[in-house]
Amino acid sequence: LREYYSHFVVYTKSAFAEQTTPQALSFLEAALRFRTNFPTLNDVDLDLGQIGGILTWLPPVVSGPVDQFNIYLAENNIGKHRFY
Repeated sequence: LREYYSHFVVYTKSAFAEQTTPQALSFLEAALRFRTNFPTLNDVDLDLGQIGGILTWLPPVVSGPVDQFNIYLAENNIGKHRFY
């Protein structure tokens, strides 16, 4: 999608109302604001092909609450064959 689009819009909705004017955000700005920083995993699992330990990171720079984080395993830094 990045080769065709540079921004996306978000409409918020709650039990009280739905936003009529969306907020626009570029893909680059979203990546910079919502990514975690300095992820570290101290792998203490000695079995081949398995990982185990404590994963830590610095929270993203966002201007509001985050409901959850999803952690994915992937074959490379662009998410090839990712799963969680």
